[in-house]
Amino acid sequence: MKGGWRPPFGGAHAALFLGSLTAGLFVASFFMNGMTGHLPVTFSNLVMIPGFLVLIAACADGDVSGKKGLLRSTGMIRLGQWSYALYLIHELVIRMVRGFAAGASVGESAVLAAFVVVTSVVLSGFLHELVEKPAERWLRRRRTTQNPQQVQHS
Repeated sequence: MKGGWRPPFGGAHAALFLGSLTAGLFVASFFMNGMTGHLPVTFSNLVMIPGFLVLIAACADGDVSGKKGLLRSTGMIRLGQWSYALYLIHELVIRMVRGFAAGASVGESAVLAAFVVVTSVVLSGFLHELVEKPAERWLRRRRTTQNPQQVQHS
């Protein structure tokens, strides 16, 4: 991408395309199952892959071009820094809430989903700041004192 090819669409168009695919899956689920069941995961994944590829290409183009945008905002950069901690913590939060989800209405499920997202993000921030960053500093200091000539700064 850096050397030539550019996607013929921007981030807003890519997000709209991905949103349309998502809405299409909900509509298909409603007509096929009457909202009593789910579409096969493989089918859903195959439908969503092009949407995510388009979104990734548009975001990469914006990044390479240096365009200002939502992904370059302070909040999104911070979420990117917290992403590893979020990866570690989100499943624990989901498992903690899963028992409350059984038999929940659509509204209650939406509240639980919002709770999972907010709690996971907040906990990942704490985990990043209180565990990940101190551990990284400790490891970098340790590596520097052991072999100062071979330390590469990125």
